Parts: sequence; C-alpha cells; structure tokens
Amino acid sequence: MNQRSTTLIIVLSTLAAVATGKTIRGGDHHRELQRNRIIGGSEAQEDRYSFAVSLQDRIGHFCGGTLISPDTVLSAAHCGGGGYDIVVGRHDHGDRDGEVMSVKKERKHPSYESDTTHNDFMLIFLDKPVSVNNVKFASVTDNFVRANEAVTVVGWGDTDIDLDEEELPDELQEVEVYTIGNKECDDSEGIIDGERDNYNGQITSSMLCAEHPKRKDSCQGDSGGPLVKKSGSGSGEEFELVGVVSWGVGCAHDDFPGVYARVSAEYRWIKEEVCKRSSRPPASFGCGGDSADKVDDSASTTNTIPSGSWRTVMNEDFIGGFGKFSIGGLGSKHYPSAKGKRGVALVENRSTLSSNVMSLNSGESRIRVDLSAQFLNFENNDEFCLDSLDWSSGDLKYKEEKCWSLRDTESKKWINKTFVFDAPSRSVSIRLRCAGNDKHDDVLIDKVQVRAQ
Repeated sequence: MNQRSTTLIIVLSTLAAVATGKTIRGGDHHRELQRNRIIGGSEAQEDRYSFAVSLQDRIGHFCGGTLISPDTVLSAAHCGGGGYDIVVGRHDHGDRDGEVMSVKKERKHPSYESDTTHNDFMLIFLDKPVSVNNVKFASVTDNFVRANEAVTVVGWGDTDIDLDEEELPDELQEVEVYTIGNKECDDSEGIIDGERDNYNGQITSSMLCAEHPKRKDSCQGDSGGPLVKKSGSGSGEEFELVGVVSWGVGCAHDDFPGVYARVSAEYRWIKEEVCKRSSRPPASFGCGGDSADKVDDSASTTNTIPSGSWRTVMNEDFIGGFGKFSIGGLGSKHYPSAKGKRGVALVENRSTLSSNVMSLNSGESRIRVDLSAQFLNFENNDEFCLDSLDWSSGDLKYKEEKCWSLRDTESKKWINKTFVFDAPSRSVSIRLRCAGNDKHDDVLIDKVQVRAQ
C-alpha cells in the first residue's frame, strides 16, 4: 500500500500531480493519503462553507483545513511541514479575495503515527486572527458520530474518478456521504487494479469512515479538509466538524470507504492545545480567561472564567525576595523595585521561575493563575509561558499550560493575565518561563496569585 505524497510534483505543463511513495502499512500498494480529489460532488454555494481553508505554498494549493476559531485551523498531520500560508474566505482559487494568513505555529498530535495515520490531526495557529467578515467557524465537540449519519465533505479536489487523470476545479466542491461503523469499515475488502486488498486491522478508534452508494465516497476531498454535520438552515445553519480527510484505498471505490480522523476521539487534546495557544478560542471550550484581553477587546473576546468561589492557595508579591518561588529556576533575578513596582522578579531569554509545591483540598480540580507582568524588548516570535508540574510523568517534568506573545498583549506596559487549567493532581507547582531568542528578551513579574476550585 502506497502513501500518496503530501507535496505536489510539478510536470512540464506545471500541473499538480499525485505521487505514490513508501509502503506505510500492510499489503503491497494502493493505500493512499487523500489529496486533491472530490468525486461525484458539485460546486458549493459561495460562502456557505467559509470555514474551509486552503493550505498553499509557493506552488499552490496542496491541502485543506477547517477554521475552528479566528486564529486556529484544524488539518491533517500528514499535511504538516515546510513553509506555507493559510488562505481564508476564498471560494474560487482563480480570484484574489479573502485573506492570506501567515502561520505562527503548527502542532501535530503527539501520538500521530505516519505509518498508520493513527491520530492524523494537526492544529495550525495563525499569526493573527482573521479579519474577513463573512467567515464562519465550524464547531468542535466530543459528540460521537454513529453509523448511517449524513455528513458533508468539501474541498478543491480532483473531480475525475480516474487516478491517472486530473480535472481540478477552481471552485470549492461539496458531496454528501454517509458514515459507517468502524467494524464494518475494518472488514472492507475487494479487488483494486486486479489485486485483492483490505482494511483489516487498520481502522483505529481515532478514525471515522464514510461512503456513498453512487461512488462518491473514497477520495472526496483534500487531505486535512472538513467532514461536517449540518443543522439548521439559512443564516442559522451550523456546522459541526466530525472528521478530517485522511486516507483511503483507490478513489470512490465500491468496496473501500473514505477514512477520516475522528474529531471526537481527540476532542480533549484539541481543546487543551487551543486553550493554551489561541487568543480567541471557541466559547464552547470554556478556556481560562485573559483579563488583559477582556479590557482591551471585551466586545469580541470569548475567554471566560468559571463561576463559583475560589480558594486562594498562594499570593506572592516578591517584596523581599522570591518568596513562594524559593525553589527558583534557571537564570531568574530579583529586584527590590523596578518599573514603578516594589518587589519584581525577572525571567529572560530562556530562564525560568518555579514555585514551591502547593497542596490542594479534596475535590479541588481547577487552578486559576492571576499575574501582573511586563514584556521588555519582545519580538513577534517571543513567548512568555505558564507551565505546571506534570505529576503523571516519572521524572516530574513541567508541561506547558499557556503562552502569551506580542500578538496577545502590549510591550513595556504592566498588564494582568489570567489562565485557568485542570489541576494535575492533589498538589500543584507552576513555572513561569521566557521563551525568547535573545538575551534582551525579558519579562518582569510583579505579583502572582494561585487559586483553586
């Protein structure tokens, strides 16, 4: 079974062609990552699926993705790597409308397996939120999609069923398909190119299969593109992202359904990463709030602080020293006063500042961190991060909870930041970290409060 390359091969006519590559699991050939094919569909109504985005490099479109918040795209992990932009709000590739967005960071699922395409997810965080007005966002939930549900896949893929021929539309295409159970999908077998093949043992819990009786099912869209459930109509129509186009055998083959990454299976990972890295996460995620963003952009922010009472676990004002951060860190400094504040700690370049371990009461499961900080000499790719001690790891490593950059706040001005995350265990320790690339990248910290709920 052959992997279909995630890059475009340019022939003399400069047409994009799909290339087969190394064997990635079972059998001898045929198994391909989905690229640029949407069979048996029709042109979508312009702006109806405006959450569908195009990943484009200097050659052109090579993968699809789904806008799930103003600065976050969900795509396929096998689409990742290399330099590219995200094109938003452009129905027709022959036009120049919409917006071309730069990529700030891409995060592949930590358990993605390239040879099996298990957990074929990648989150792409944009350099800034989109500003085009007519863009919708697809919702992400943990709702499990059962068999026999009507779903829609969209993309700018090849509309010719023949793998040796290409008919590439400029306009976004759509096709309705129907989900099938994972066991039925795993039992799929048949003849392709004169040889017998099957899906046996290849369909994991992170996958979702869909097909159509009229040969519309196996190569429906671009890698990374959306598979959605629709509800409502007109201006009230809503779209729930249930799958990410991943792989399949052949193209619109009667015996082999299309295989998608099942979004509900990794909802928790998606939510945690988006809450950490997005400046405008979906309101449905209930991410920790950011008080500075609320003051500066209260009309549009979606960050919320869970209601209810909070117990103060730690207050530190750094007057007289590091105080509750006495276990210190790497390269941190203390000042009796700085920038108009009494008692200030500093982290710079790659330095850290770690707190003592704090005990939680029975039943407390959420941690809220409020801090006052000032960014000095930051550049756009520098970050100030909040980490928590991961008690589940044998060597007690810190894991990242939230990072802020100049895209989220202002430089050389005291600002207040708030973030809420799940308590890692019955105890908590936080670490403040500067992730810069220059010795002059500094963050001053005036106050830190930790509360539990």
